[in-house]
Amino acid sequence: MGFSQYLKKKNLMFLLAYGIYILAMSLEYTDLRYGFDKGLQLMRYAAYALFLIKIILEIRYHKKSLFLFTILLFFFIIQAGGTGMREICFLLLILFSCQKEDVRPALKLQIVIQIFSLILTFALCAAGILTNGEYFDHGKIRYSMGFVYINGAGALLFSSETAWMFIRGKKITIFETFLFLSGWRIIYYYTDLRTMTLIGCAMAVAGVVIKYCKWSVKEALPKMFYLMFPIAMTVFTWILQLYYNLYSHEKLCIVLNSILNGRLNLAKRALENYEINLLGQKIQWIGNIDNLVRNKYNYVDCSYIRMPLDYGVLISLIFLGIYCFIMYRLVKENNRAGCVALCAVLVCGFMMHILGGVHYNPLLLLAGGIFHGKTKIRQT
Repeated sequence: MGFSQYLKKKNLMFLLAYGIYILAMSLEYTDLRYGFDKGLQLMRYAAYALFLIKIILEIRYHKKSLFLFTILLFFFIIQAGGTGMREICFLLLILFSCQKEDVRPALKLQIVIQIFSLILTFALCAAGILTNGEYFDHGKIRYSMGFVYINGAGALLFSSETAWMFIRGKKITIFETFLFLSGWRIIYYYTDLRTMTLIGCAMAVAGVVIKYCKWSVKEALPKMFYLMFPIAMTVFTWILQLYYNLYSHEKLCIVLNSILNGRLNLAKRALENYEINLLGQKIQWIGNIDNLVRNKYNYVDCSYIRMPLDYGVLISLIFLGIYCFIMYRLVKENNRAGCVALCAVLVCGFMMHILGGVHYNPLLLLAGGIFHGKTKIRQT
């Protein structure tokens, strides 16, 4: 196969692999995982295999691909040594395989698959095929709507919305905004998912407001705000957490911990039990679902605390650099909606562990430009 023929097929290979991966990850957090766990796992590994084949095929045409493949192999060897970097290995596999790809088709595909998965799960739940689990929290009954936990539906809609914000930009319509707001209203009605609903609704409204505003993110003040936002969120999170660790018994800290549903105390306990090292460690996190059978809860939701514990200082700093790079590209292209969407992701990362995977944060695909030249976002 000649190089020109290969160029025509390589984007299709990436889209196929990415579509399979997103579909598997979207359904894995529904009740379908209990009956089709092996099938969903096979779908994921089939996608990984396609990503890897694409990288290997490119070695024939690009020496840079051989270098990337070597880095990927190095990380897999580290992971095999027992560190908690499995997610990073697969993320690198996806990012390396999208070199010189236009990410917009992949993001459009992700929106379609995730919205389809959301509607399908709701329909199966309404038909009684999937379980609409009940959770009691602060005197309220919250429903899972067919997902394994109450935040599953919100996570899928939030991911779709961020991709929509980036792709549509100035072309966002009031009708599209109405659809997303309606989706958040339904999810909130059943799940009482407050923080993510608030962020999602604010992001949707901001998309319409941006359409009719003439200001540019390249102006001095907005530019500084957006470029510093990833670093500011990281610093703010750690200052707040360290303050709580020192003065956890003070009234202010008790109130803050209550507002954040105990996240500060859970992070404090994790930092006391586990050390943060250079290359990360393997920690057995026990969330709400596992807690039902193990009668023990050990989980950290905040991405800014969780990532150094799991991946270590080195990878966490690389992630911070990646988000700064993505924001820089969005500012450079004057993609105002994309900047707002990335800020929403970074704020949501304070409450949820979403900053390390493309299935919850599709804007991570834009980091492909870090490893292999310019990811094509300039026309968006």
